[in-house]
Amino acid sequence: PRKGIGVACQAAKAAGLPLKVIGHGDPSLVTDGAEYLGALSTADRNQWMSRAQAVICPTLYVEPFNNVAVEAQFCGTPVVSSDFGGFTETVEHGKTGYRCTYLGEFAQALHAAADLDPAYIRKRAERLYSLAAVTPLYRRYFERLALLWTDGWASKTVGQIPVMNDRKSA
Repeated sequence: PRKGIGVACQAAKAAGLPLKVIGHGDPSLVTDGAEYLGALSTADRNQWMSRAQAVICPTLYVEPFNNVAVEAQFCGTPVVSSDFGGFTETVEHGKTGYRCTYLGEFAQALHAAADLDPAYIRKRAERLYSLAAVTPLYRRYFERLALLWTDGWASKTVGQIPVMNDRKSA
């Protein structure tokens, strides 16, 4: 329930669109005419995601990072999500999806997602979340972490201040 399955079912019904629910969970929570497909292989899940008009992630708690949203974007698929937590960074409102608060916004965003550019969505995901993009960030993090076992806070090591990837549009 905290992943927002009830919101997803209501929003799809309000939008008049079919909803396919993929993943582990309680099938009894899938309501309002939505179809529960269950847990699928990664390849099958990616096929469904790549053909979807949108992937909906209406999480009800402050989720620090939502892998599903990024995985969908790697498929070029827009994400319709909650407007808090990690989604404020992973979903570029109006470009890679829509961040919503109310039922009507979710329903409207499910339709509007069809007009977003899949090529842009995928390119942005690759630029920000691919292994090529995150490997230098992790390397730098672990290099800085290693300083704890030397001089720690008192370290005189001078290096480049880590800069996160530009989170703005390409």
